Amino acid sequence: MLSFFEEEIPKIGPNHNHALNISVEVMGKVVPLSLIDNGSALNVCPLRTFRCLGPKESDLAPTSTAVRAYDNTRREVMGSIKLMIGAGPINPVVEVQVIDIPTCFNLLLPRPWLYSIKGVSSSLHQKLKFFADGRVITILGDDDNTEGTSTNSPILEI
Repeated sequence: MLSFFEEEIPKIGPNHNHALNISVEVMGKVVPLSLIDNGSALNVCPLRTFRCLGPKESDLAPTSTAVRAYDNTRREVMGSIKLMIGAGPINPVVEVQVIDIPTCFNLLLPRPWLYSIKGVSSSLHQKLKFFADGRVITILGDDDNTEGTSTNSPILEI
């Protein structure tokens, strides 16, 4: 069973209003500010992030999906692509929808991605937890990760 404890609340205290952003690895690059969102049902890659990762728009699978964005506007999905989105030792391949929309995040990783890693998140604790190789893996939120990223991959600058 995965759980969070009072002692795990970050130094900023329990009265913060921070979203949970983590760094993940995609196509050999570290993507910071990947928003973990339990309330969404589509993995979203903003077009600017997609372009920085390197694939071409011609690599997108066509889709007729449209979404209602956070600003209540209707946005057409440009297409979808399967990407390996790694956190720690787990690297699931998930389908992401590419949308040309201004965002304050580089990737939106909601329920489909969380379920693929069997993860549990807590924005209060600024942590994501999941099991891998018989142990609990804890990924710190970007705001609380004072030690930085422990990978040899370049950090994607978007």
